[in-house]
Amino acid sequence: MIQFVIRPQEKDDPRLARFVDIYQHSPAVKAALDKAHGSLYQAGWEG
Repeated sequence: MIQFVIRPQEKDDPRLARFVDIYQHSPAVKAALDKAHGSLYQAGWEG
């Protein structure tokens, strides 16, 4: 499990939202998850 943790005063920083969005839609991240787990996982952000 990966958790992105931030300080409360930074919760509305658009750079952090962009970082998480890039991670969630990264083909490299998906490929690494597929390689490590095959079809035996569901990313939390995919619902």
